Amino acid sequence: PLEADGDCISNLGSSPRVPAGSLTISSRWFHLSDVVPVAGISPGVAKGPSQLVLKAKIEDIVGQFPAHAPAPFFVRLCVFGGSEDLSATSSASHAQKSKATVTDGVRRICLNLVQQQMQLDEVASITGLTCEQVDEIVRFNSNPDKVLELGKRTNPMFRQTVRLLLPWTADMMYKARVSVEIIDGKRKLVGKCLFDGKGASSEMPLQSIAAQEFKGPFPISQLSPPVSLQCSLSVRWLHVEPAPPV
Repeated sequence: PLEADGDCISNLGSSPRVPAGSLTISSRWFHLSDVVPVAGISPGVAKGPSQLVLKAKIEDIVGQFPAHAPAPFFVRLCVFGGSEDLSATSSASHAQKSKATVTDGVRRICLNLVQQQMQLDEVASITGLTCEQVDEIVRFNSNPDKVLELGKRTNPMFRQTVRLLLPWTADMMYKARVSVEIIDGKRKLVGKCLFDGKGASSEMPLQSIAAQEFKGPFPISQLSPPVSLQCSLSVRWLHVEPAPPV
């Protein structure tokens, strides 16, 4: 039972205490199913505030963001146009990990060979590195801060999943739309994912995602050279397993 102490409701308040009703907290486990409940949502699920989960599985960005968009980046999953507008935001992006570690000795050899006016492909052949690795060593030596900053804007990775619990109301079924936005480190909008290729809309009916999973890559609007997001959108339905027969 709850008790009131002045303007505050607490079961630990000081005297005098006034009865203030009771509070019951309970929980229930649900299963997530990718099978559309064509026969109807189970009563146990229908009583709750949510009947489905919208899931965005976010992998990597392919391409390089412009210099005016600072890292880290975030992906915001939005649902709007239904009975209420909802959104969820990913954690910050991370720079791609180096595919191979180059020792300090090999770095010094590369720089010495380049200073002798040797071509990058020749240096790569001698050291056993790729041309891209040699180029990165040279650029890092001349401006390490710029190379580190560029690395955060080039092919940043997320490797995470964002979820939104949603009600399956008439408004959600027929009016709700979904968008996926890219936000930069200043929390400014960089662009929105386009769902059907060139000139496509940055919005998709929730009903379409409920019917089938959509897989990227999705081009990001307003960016040139082009940048895309490796991502998939799908829906899972809350489900209560039937009680075993007695």
